[in-house]
Amino acid sequence: ILVTGVSGYIATHVAKLLLEDGYRVRGTVRSLQNEAKVEPLKSLVPDAKFPIELVEADLTKDEGWDAAVSGCIGVMHTASPFPNLVSGGIPDEAALVEPAKEGTLRVLKAVAAQAATVKRVVLTSSFASVH
Repeated sequence: ILVTGVSGYIATHVAKLLLEDGYRVRGTVRSLQNEAKVEPLKSLVPDAKFPIELVEADLTKDEGWDAAVSGCIGVMHTASPFPNLVSGGIPDEAALVEPAKEGTLRVLKAVAAQAATVKRVVLTSSFASVH
């Protein structure tokens, strides 16, 4: 099962539950070099049947999504690009919606290319969508 944005709050919980249930989990992160986000994921479920697999894929870029989805039977799309509210203030609608929409389309295009193997897709939303 692919979990997008696996270092996020909800995605981490989803990945943990999947690992505890014995699923093979592949999670996307923007950068494998970000130790602060990557290292805690590796020890999420120390006795998991299968260790979590982490791959780089950024929702704002086309690269990496076909490889991330390849071989998966399910995709849980929990990721969404989110602006820094502390330094940037509250963004306008386009700054929230466009990157989220484009990122979701990237994931769905990769899923469509793997339609023979991917059986389920779950899309989540952000609290920001109610703003």
